[in-house]
Amino acid sequence: MEARPGPLARGLLSYVSTTLGSRYRFPPASSIDATYCYSIFLRHLSYVTPLNGGETPLRVAELGPGISLGMGLAALLAGAETYLALDTIDHTDPARDLEVFDRLVEMFRARLPVPVDGVCADAFPPPLSPEFPPFLAQRLDALLAPERVAAIRADVGSRAGRFIRLIAPWDRSVPIPPRGVDWIMSHSVLMYVEDLDAVHACFAAWLRPGGVMTHEIDYTSNAITRHWNGHWALSEGLWRLIRGRRPYLINREPHATYIAAAERHGFEVLREIELPGQDGIPRAQFAPRFRGLSERDATLAEALVVSRARVPEAG
Repeated sequence: MEARPGPLARGLLSYVSTTLGSRYRFPPASSIDATYCYSIFLRHLSYVTPLNGGETPLRVAELGPGISLGMGLAALLAGAETYLALDTIDHTDPARDLEVFDRLVEMFRARLPVPVDGVCADAFPPPLSPEFPPFLAQRLDALLAPERVAAIRADVGSRAGRFIRLIAPWDRSVPIPPRGVDWIMSHSVLMYVEDLDAVHACFAAWLRPGGVMTHEIDYTSNAITRHWNGHWALSEGLWRLIRGRRPYLINREPHATYIAAAERHGFEVLREIELPGQDGIPRAQFAPRFRGLSERDATLAEALVVSRARVPEAG
């Protein structure tokens, strides 16, 4: 059987209790690791700064920070003024975030290039440049001034909201100031969103005209099946059993669905950095719902989508 026994068992257990078998298991190179956060942040930033006058956007929002706020903490150290973190469940811990923060400060002070080995060996997307951003090197003394670092660190521990606002659980009923964000980012998160139109409508409401989004999307089965693309071979009935009553699971949508949602809600897709899957099952073995996928969608394992909110035309 293409489906692995473990995910199926956890799905069945969730019908008994939503807490049984529904705990999210973060991958080894997860956001708890400061080096991984630093590497992934600089990779996303390399695609954003050319669209933002060569600077870090000031108001940053992240969908699904995961087990730590590391990406957002890196954004603050790189010059962002505020960081908004939105998640379904709060997996973070202030003490752990303080450890990540202190290590991030060390890496920024050392002006380390983008890490590409160890926990980052398989990280995606590739950075546009592996070197430490020159514009940051020029501003680093001010950005890492002791009083600024101390103020951000205090907010990490206290969650007082001066620099960081964490909303979990988040849903569309939680008010976010319109046009109040310059950059929305996510990493291996959008594939867990059931209603992609709804979340893109939220993005469109939050982002200022000309603001930027970077979303790394994983189209693989997340080890639910024996092959990376085996989730597209599962029948609707079997998928319902695996999905169960868990708070979230991958949505099985292909790349084209995300691009269409972004464009429907007024975003201009600027770049699509793609990583093809290896050794998947052929499209002929897909379930009927997915046999019509394009060759591109059927073979795409990951992608970084860089888009921009369109600026209304004058007059």
